[in-house]
Amino acid sequence: MIAARESIAPNLDDDIVQKCYLIQKKYQFSDDRSLSLAAMERLVEAALERRVPSAEDAK
Repeated sequence: MIAARESIAPNLDDDIVQKCYLIQKKYQFSDDRSLSLAAMERLVEAALERRVPSAEDAK
């Protein structure tokens, strides 16, 4: 994942890539794909909340 990130999205934070890898590793043998999807969605939402100011922050 880190090698792919270097060529596709070099500005993507290493921490996010590492967390994505750990999520995929954790759920790689699960038949329920919604588990990894939900975990990835939570990760992305948390990363966006840290980067994008909310309407509350603008006040």
